[in-house]
Order: sequence, then C-alpha cells, then structure tokens
Amino acid sequence: MSDVEVPAIVRGVVKKLLGKDYEKLPGVSIGIVHEGRTLFSGGFGVADMETQQPLDGRSVFDLASVSKHMTAFALAFAKKKYGGFDLDTPVRKFLSSLPDFVAAGEAERDVLIGDLIFHTSGLPDYTQWESLNLQWTNAELLSHLVEKHEAGDPEAKLDFSTGDTYGYSNLGYALIPLVVQAVSGEDFGTFMQKEVFTPLGMSSTFVPSKSFDKREEGPRGGPGFKHLGFSTDEAEVLWGGKEWKVNGGGEVRDEDGELYGWGWCVKEEEGCMDHSGEWAGTSTFIYRDADCHFSVIVLSNSDWEGEKLSGAADIFQQIYWDVAIELGIEEPDGEHEWASEDGDGSDDEDETKLDTI
Repeated sequence: MSDVEVPAIVRGVVKKLLGKDYEKLPGVSIGIVHEGRTLFSGGFGVADMETQQPLDGRSVFDLASVSKHMTAFALAFAKKKYGGFDLDTPVRKFLSSLPDFVAAGEAERDVLIGDLIFHTSGLPDYTQWESLNLQWTNAELLSHLVEKHEAGDPEAKLDFSTGDTYGYSNLGYALIPLVVQAVSGEDFGTFMQKEVFTPLGMSSTFVPSKSFDKREEGPRGGPGFKHLGFSTDEAEVLWGGKEWKVNGGGEVRDEDGELYGWGWCVKEEEGCMDHSGEWAGTSTFIYRDADCHFSVIVLSNSDWEGEKLSGAADIFQQIYWDVAIELGIEEPDGEHEWASEDGDGSDDEDETKLDTI
C-alpha cells in the first residue's frame, strides 16, 4: 500500500460520514501512524465557525479524557525520578485537604494512589455538580470538593466504598496532577513541558491554564482541569514506535468486564488499547495496537450531539477498518468499504517504558 492512498481513504470516509458540506462544518483532525511513520495527519472542516479558519494537522484540540494515559505516565515518571510513593500510598500524604472518607464513615480504608490510576476510589463525578465552573483549576476543584464535603453536600460523598469496585472517575485523574506537583515541586504544566514535551520535540502540546475560547487558536471549548492541548502532527512522536506504556502493576476490570489501567482501556483478545474523550463540545478517540505498531487518533471540535454520529469513536471505527484492511492488519469481511476521494460522499461506501512504581 502506498502512502498516497491513505489520504484518499481518510478523505472518502470523512466525506461519507459528515456529508458533502463537511469542509464548512465544525470538523475533525485525524492522525494515523504505522511502524514509526505518519501515514496521515490532517484536518477536515473548520476550527472556527465565525472565521471559517480550516483545520489541519497543526490545529490544537483539547484531548479531554484521551489525556488520561499521559497523566498516568506523568505520575509514573515522577515516581521514577523522585520516589517517595507507590500504588499503596494514601493520596492524603500529598493532598492533606482531601476529605477523610474513613472518618466520615464512607470507606473502610484511605484513597490510595492506585485507586486514582485504576478508578477504584469511589470519588464522585464532578461533571455532574450543579456548581461546576469550567474555569476551575485542579486545585480549585479539590477545594470545592472539600467545601462541599464539609457542608454535608451529597454531591461530595463517595459513590462507593473505596476499593470495593470499579467506577470511572474524572475527579480521580484530576487529582493526579496535584500529586505530581507535590512530588516534583513544580506546576504540572511546567513539569510536563520540561520532562516530556520539550525533550520529545512536541512544540504544540501543552497543559492549558484556563478554558479555551472557541474563537482563539486552540480547542473549541474545553476546560483547564489539566487536559492537554494536542495536534495530530505530533502523533508520530507519541505512538510511532514509542509505546506510552507503563508497567505499573496491571489493570482492573470495568463494569463491562474489560481491563482498564494507566489511562487505557485494554482489549485482551485484540491485543490493543484505546480511550475516548468528550468534554465541552469536543470529542476525541485514540487507538493503539502495540503489536502491529498501528495507531489512530481522531480529534473533533464537535460532539455531534443530535447527529447520526455519536462522536469521534464512530469516525475512528470506519477509518480503522478501511486503513487496517489496506495495510493487511485486518482481513476484509464484506462489511467495510471505503468511499473513494472522487465520490460525492453521500452513497459511497524504540519503546518508552517505565519500571513498576
């Protein structure tokens, strides 16, 4: 398969899924990396509806929950460099203001570092708080949790006793950057820039300090909460033969019986990892097959609410099959075809690892 065929496949899929007027709509950027080479990095549609500025591979998006594996990586990196904690260390060692849920009778043991990584903390979902302010920083988010808990607000109580089960927790991952800051003595954004982004040459990736305005250069919507700004042009740096993979003590099973660990949903039978993200009008998806050295990332500045698509994951599914079949990663099964670039779009069919912490 020649590299030139991949853009045609991707363009055909986007046109088929989004319609022939896709270049005028809130759009999508896509990155595809195989065996250490970028096969595609580009955008479709516009970054700003007012100016009609087009998207491309340099357009920066809020990664939303796709940033979780980078957040987990930061924690492991901090442990490797500074030490002083492991998965069984209570979070309150570093964040002393975190409510004592044991004393409150809500849990039988403390929230541990590992609970944040594996979503077993029982911490409540801040995205459902009526008082949520998208401009809050991570520290302000923790402060409001403390205030709400002290006031007896049921929104601040644990969803379940810590360690009893799996329960996806955005709040848990929002606390990890605060732990990294406490361990390293540096702001999380500074830490990531100095220790990760700059050494890897990732000039467009950063930790935002505030919510992005959709009119600014950057993501359409999206908060602070230490999500990351990222462009598909940097996909090769992250996943082109460099596995963002932490040997950190295994995974846990989620409510569907699938494995989750270190910011990745792990598919045992398929031998791959993925994660989706949705936040404040953005929709994102990342897929990584380490055995085949094949990665796909889809970043969109629309959540497609009310449309035929349910988000970036739907766009990924079609792109994955069409490109993977052409690369020989998947076998044709008669159900997946790609729309040619000439169609009208309406009816067309060197690893980076860390030691255990």
